Amino acid sequence: MNRITVFLIYFATLAAARGADLGSTYYFTPDLAREGNPFAVFLGSWPAILAVQVVAMLVITGFLEVYCFGKTHKKKCSDLTRSEYAADCLFRDPSRTKSVWSTFLFLWPLPKNWMQYFRLVGFVLVNTVIVVSLQAAFCWWMLWGWKVGWFNELYGFATVGGYPGGLVYLVGIVVTVLASFSIYYRIEYCRQ
Repeated sequence: MNRITVFLIYFATLAAARGADLGSTYYFTPDLAREGNPFAVFLGSWPAILAVQVVAMLVITGFLEVYCFGKTHKKKCSDLTRSEYAADCLFRDPSRTKSVWSTFLFLWPLPKNWMQYFRLVGFVLVNTVIVVSLQAAFCWWMLWGWKVGWFNELYGFATVGGYPGGLVYLVGIVVTVLASFSIYYRIEYCRQ
């Protein structure tokens, strides 16, 4: 599949997922009275939320563009494991396999190949936003549309820091980040 097609599919999926989240939120709480997201509550109005969404979509689309159109890491890697390949992508040193996760999560140690770092971040970020947006829309429907009792209890139990369902979203984020990270290097490694 060519890069333009990948970009368009990802962008359409991202826009649909964000639309599902925003649409569900508006449908179930047009006055934001039931909104649990502390950031949305802080913004307090739909015009402010939509303005932030536009800016966020521009930033995320920028990362998506870097992932899709950025230069790939070209190296014959038949003699490298996938972990060594990941280290070579970020540090140009296949022996630094233990630094890959800390660089991705904490930006330390600093990568030597910034393009590959931003391509990785773009892939993981876009996948995570898509999954969490769809997860949020699904939660709205489970709680208020279909009124599923056991889910309502689970959601209330999963409150983290006053954020209803925070644990549900945290699990979604962690699983998506881990899976996306692994898939990214599987795709990149197989290109060689």
